[in-house]
Amino acid sequence: FNNLSSDVEQDYFSDGLTEDIITQLSRIKAYKVISRTSVMQYKNSTRSVKEIGKDLGVSLIMEGSVQRHKEQVRITAQLINAITDEHIWAESYDRPIHDIFSIQREVALAIAAVLNTTLSKKETRELDYIPTSDLQAYDFYLRGKLLTEKRNKADLLMAREHFQQAVTKDKSFAAAYAGLADTFLLSSFRGYEDPVMMLWQAKKYIDIATALDPFSGETQASLGYWYFQSFDWHAAEITYRRAISLNANQSNVYLWLAILLQGKGEHEAALNIYDQGTDINPMWDFLLKNKVIALANMNNREGAISLQEKLIAKAS
Repeated sequence: FNNLSSDVEQDYFSDGLTEDIITQLSRIKAYKVISRTSVMQYKNSTRSVKEIGKDLGVSLIMEGSVQRHKEQVRITAQLINAITDEHIWAESYDRPIHDIFSIQREVALAIAAVLNTTLSKKETRELDYIPTSDLQAYDFYLRGKLLTEKRNKADLLMAREHFQQAVTKDKSFAAAYAGLADTFLLSSFRGYEDPVMMLWQAKKYIDIATALDPFSGETQASLGYWYFQSFDWHAAEITYRRAISLNANQSNVYLWLAILLQGKGEHEAALNIYDQGTDINPMWDFLLKNKVIALANMNNREGAISLQEKLIAKAS
């Protein structure tokens, strides 16, 4: 979803909306939805829909735009057949900004209807879920998410401040607590701050997030990562798998689980997990680089070289 607002700093909002709609659509088990990491490189791309569809291995592409002005938002969305370039569905929404979650739900339901997908009660219930009723808290959350992805210390500390402001605004905002925990987990893993203190802080916020929303795949992912850094491999594996079952669109969890399985010597199982992760995030090179290592550790020289050559060709 492209940002059509006059303020380029609103990119965080359009990118956040993109990720939220991906999350909503991925709740529908009938669909394989490509994750944000892979799709964002096509933002403002000149490549055709057919080319993008071929790159990502998908038959349908949804694109749109976001224009935010004060307390109003205008969102356009359209679904395109990536094989025939035919427009299947299009809609625009002019609403107050506080309707943002209703719009996300309506988009997912409209896609399900046009694709003749029957939703289960569980899927319908998940689409009805509203993470926060405070739009300022949501705004802080989106800013924090974008900064967390950059992974460097300065941005992580700034992301932490945004998440802290989000939970101050809304103490029932489970996803913001999970995001806050992630800033401590990443800082611990990367050695930015004292690991013991960071893990203690992370667990405190993971526990709050879990109590607020025990069925959050994102919170379970954070908990699994905490177990991993606490050297509890068994609990980490179980929790990673639970995270994937709750939200199958988390490509980072496939990476973490595959690395853990490699460490256990379960190379075939690790390769299977890498393939599952690549299926939803085919353009994430870091996932593919780790798969090269897994193939090399299995003495699969031909497979490792072939994949590495593809990565080199892509980089050049």
